Amino acid sequence: MASICRPWGLAIVLSGIAVLIAGSGLYAAAVTHALSGGGLLTTTFIACPCYLLATSRWRIVTTYICERFPTHVHASGYGNDCSLAMVIPAFADAYLLMLRTFMQYAYTPVVLLVLAGVLMIGRANGLGNA
Repeated sequence: MASICRPWGLAIVLSGIAVLIAGSGLYAAAVTHALSGGGLLTTTFIACPCYLLATSRWRIVTTYICERFPTHVHASGYGNDCSLAMVIPAFADAYLLMLRTFMQYAYTPVVLLVLAGVLMIGRANGLGNA
């Protein structure tokens, strides 16, 4: 059965939908507003909810990773998970530069936000390891 039936599954799906739709939409709106000559304060008010939607889920990750492993392997488990989880995002600049060939560079982070939302929803629906 899909992990959406678990208590946290629905929360992950809703978070993924928020990142997919609201996060990417607000980022695109902020960039469009800034590029069209909009004011700094208004652009900041558009961008702040995007930032909160895209990053707020990560505030619990440290606690979750620490508690996921038995006591005798806390340090190595935490170190391995945090280190390995940073490899793919570390190349974000390269991804953005590659996307620049297909679209305006200012909008390339929208693609990564959409991808993040899709991956969150897919993971909550049972794709990947438990």
